[in-house]
Amino acid sequence: MIEEHPDANIGVRLPKGVLGLDVDAYGDKNGDKTIAELEERLGPLPPTYSTTSRGEDQPSRIYLFQVPPDLTWRDDLAGVDLIHEHLRYIVVEPSKHPDTGERYRWYGPDSKRLRSIPHSTDPTRLPESWVDHLSAGSVEDGPYKAQVDDTQIKEWWSQAEPGPTMCQRVQDQSEDLIAFLNNPGGKSRHTESTSQSMALVGLAAAGHPGVADALKEVGEIFVDVVTEPGEGQRTRSQAVKEWRSLIGGATKKAMVDHPQPKRSGDPCHRVAVDVVPESPKIPDDVWEARPELEHIRQAAWNRGRSADAVLSVVLPRIAAGSPHTLRLPAIVGSSASLSFLTALVGPPGSGKSNAASIGKDLIASRNIKPECDGVPIGSGEGIIELLFEWKKERNEQTGKYEKIKRQTRHNAYIYVDEGEVMIRTAARKSGSTFAPTIRTIFTGGVLGQTNAGDETRRLIPQGQALYGIVFAFQPAIIEPIFGEAGAGTPQRFYFASATVPSPPPKDRSAYPGSLEVPDLGRLGPYAVDRGGPGYSVHELVIPRKVELEVAERDHQKQQHGTTRLNEHQDLMQLKVAAILAILQGRLDMSIEDWQLAESLCEVSRQVRDNLLADIHERSEGRELAAQEMMAQRSVASSEATRQFFVIDTAELITKKITEHPGDFAPGTLSNQVSPARREVLEDSLDHAFAIGWIHVVVEPGQGEDKQRYYPGNKEMN
Repeated sequence: MIEEHPDANIGVRLPKGVLGLDVDAYGDKNGDKTIAELEERLGPLPPTYSTTSRGEDQPSRIYLFQVPPDLTWRDDLAGVDLIHEHLRYIVVEPSKHPDTGERYRWYGPDSKRLRSIPHSTDPTRLPESWVDHLSAGSVEDGPYKAQVDDTQIKEWWSQAEPGPTMCQRVQDQSEDLIAFLNNPGGKSRHTESTSQSMALVGLAAAGHPGVADALKEVGEIFVDVVTEPGEGQRTRSQAVKEWRSLIGGATKKAMVDHPQPKRSGDPCHRVAVDVVPESPKIPDDVWEARPELEHIRQAAWNRGRSADAVLSVVLPRIAAGSPHTLRLPAIVGSSASLSFLTALVGPPGSGKSNAASIGKDLIASRNIKPECDGVPIGSGEGIIELLFEWKKERNEQTGKYEKIKRQTRHNAYIYVDEGEVMIRTAARKSGSTFAPTIRTIFTGGVLGQTNAGDETRRLIPQGQALYGIVFAFQPAIIEPIFGEAGAGTPQRFYFASATVPSPPPKDRSAYPGSLEVPDLGRLGPYAVDRGGPGYSVHELVIPRKVELEVAERDHQKQQHGTTRLNEHQDLMQLKVAAILAILQGRLDMSIEDWQLAESLCEVSRQVRDNLLADIHERSEGRELAAQEMMAQRSVASSEATRQFFVIDTAELITKKITEHPGDFAPGTLSNQVSPARREVLEDSLDHAFAIGWIHVVVEPGQGEDKQRYYPGNKEMN
């Protein structure tokens, strides 16, 4: 093997009874501070053996300690991972760190480099206070108890309830895990995934359908996030193996109590039907107020999808297909573009991507056609790059033709499936331009970075771009966006639910076909220049009553403040009203446009507020579950620590008796141990007797027999 891979690193799985504390103290990781805080509470860690590639003076290293062999371990310390026989491995000398190229080295308790490999019995014993704090209970109670092979695991899953779809419990559990994977908040992804996947497998054991599909979806996300730069040293192959091992362990634990999963139907079917609340939806009178809106609803219902969802796609498509020279006037502040952002929310299988397709079919008119339509993106820079292309231009100084990136387009419609770009760049990666870019898109400001190099600088002046973007989210995945409220991100979204039901098939009308939108360049005095040579900006006409209402609300906001999430509600309402006017071929907003837009935006706020309530409820549930888990761990850990203390004391007194055979009697032996050990001395003597480490000899004394302790017939390992 070594001959075949001479440059490979060496990974060592720790043996039973050895625990590694992997302290990361670099970049934004503060494992050294975590250890310092724990030392103030638990006492100092004694010197021990360690391995690191960062040198003898650096705190970042894996510290090795001897621990009781039959315990499991918690793994929720900020910047510190726990390594043991069931989880992870250590990289050792002469391996090289993949990022720095530095070699790993062994160090002794004196922090000096070793010239030999330490034995598994060499590490210092972890103090009992640390064992008590870090232990998560006995192995017998943990996830490693069941001894089954892969064939039995596959057979177990073949008997699990297949579906046809995920039930509500499975859906909620998987969404919680996906939300955590995308935003772990400093916790260990492996540990939390272990816990939550056990819960999912437990649902399969109880007969809940769709768990296999949920685990497949979650597993793909797990592999994606743990192999991203800065997330460790895993390759995709390693991440896939880690996920399979994790699910295998969860299945083994489930098989202890459920040798066969139940197949008696979905246990929560009736509850799911009766309890799940109806999503906020657009009132019938709003749909019926305009033939264009009724047309959109009929198209959505014919395809069996949420009309609210389809409308939320139509709005940004209309915006993206309009001339970029069309703007909202400066009622307060400055003028704004029609760029529109939708957050389309629904669980897997609720039809979010179907709604996007229906919206595209509906707005098929050549008069409303974005120059870029449905192109995938991966960053803030990628959104801007869509509008540029390479052009050959003559250099006036050299006379040669050179390739230069120029803005050649001004309109783009983008659909972001499951909001993954938004989450993985804006919520977790520092320095990302994604969130600032979409915030600027909404208001229509200057896009791009002035501090970029000549080769990468892409600047779009104010008013030179118009976007319509739909972000499709699962309810749990959307949570990190609300963490951006301080920067103004969620305030710029129109929220819509994909779960608003459509009528039964027997009550649906025929598909009405595409919706024809008039050409805005053929509206007589309202004609809008699409940006040709010498073009001019065209501002929509706003009713005076609306202008006064917006100005008055802005004045009140300046005087008394407003709810943070409602900061851009007037601008959002103006955009919706403008798009409703465009649907009818008008560039002069009516009072009815404004009133209909108010109704639509009110439903959007209700969807948003429901999401926030659900997020809060899940957060409280996770907190209660964590408290319960910690209480259970505390009890199990205390029992395990006492047992460890009994054995440790038995070893101590056996060593003393071996060194001084016959010198100790029951009374004198208690004087050889600390007060804390005297509390377990009787149990420790029983343990030493039972193992055969010591035996007692009764010797005649003055007036009474005397008991003396001698070494037994079995030596300690």
